[in-house]
Amino acid sequence: MLRDDTSGMRDTWRYIAKTNSHARDPARLIGNIVFATDTVPELAIDDASDAEIADAIGLTLTDVGGDQNAYERAIRNQRPEIALPHDLRPSQRAPRDRQATLSRRLLKNLRILWSLAPRESRAASQPYVRLYSATIERLAAAFDAAREADRLPWATDAAAAHLVTHQRWSHLGWRQHRRAVDRLRPLIARDARLLAILAPQHMGWLERAACLIEALPSAAQEHENWIELAPKASALLWARSLDAAMYHSDAQPQCAPGYLRWDDFATLAGLLFGPLHAGPNAAKLISAAVVAQRRRGLLPDEFAILRAHA
Repeated sequence: MLRDDTSGMRDTWRYIAKTNSHARDPARLIGNIVFATDTVPELAIDDASDAEIADAIGLTLTDVGGDQNAYERAIRNQRPEIALPHDLRPSQRAPRDRQATLSRRLLKNLRILWSLAPRESRAASQPYVRLYSATIERLAAAFDAAREADRLPWATDAAAAHLVTHQRWSHLGWRQHRRAVDRLRPLIARDARLLAILAPQHMGWLERAACLIEALPSAAQEHENWIELAPKASALLWARSLDAAMYHSDAQPQCAPGYLRWDDFATLAGLLFGPLHAGPNAAKLISAAVVAQRRRGLLPDEFAILRAHA
């Protein structure tokens, strides 16, 4: 924010300095702008409906020649976009026996767990990396799973299968990778035990692998109170949460309602989330969302959430 030297951002800083004249106000506003990007969903109302978006941007059916499809497409274009990786998995798979299916799936999930585990988690520690490597080698030797390696879903399609759409170093990406670990743990333990039943001569090392994978802590246990586990806001959720922190209180608002202009909200949203995720009509959509929240007011339990995260 401080390094952005665009005219819009310079104008926003001038307005903040002029409107928030108390010595503590600018620092408090900046702190809440940053904090609101890691907000809790309970602080804000649901995303605007199609009718609310159309009303915010002044769109009617007449504007698109009465074409309902064009009308819905124009509304859909206002919402943030998330580019999902293309799924490259084959539409049909050759039939396999039970052992081949389980061993291939177990090998695949071990490789994906190894790849997706955040480096700060126990699942990516050296003892577990050695466990993955040893188990994969044994699966390849015992069940001839190595010949399937070139047919395994990998990279973008493996990430898509586990709802990973962002890079590991981003806030949302880190949470997606960590959630994938929790999703894979029971699947791997289940398949290892099922395979041990079908191939009892390998039960020893398969059961050991299942127990060690099950011993991995959940995200809530391992990363309790980590800021990385806080939900990441969308642009509209960020704007509502920022206004909830700045404008609402148990008694009277703590600042004037014009502490930021709608264009300032849009400028900051474009900087923090990117123009695509802020939306092409960010100022109008944010104003509609914030005004609706102010009109609705915050519920008592939402005040409690604000105090807890202050």
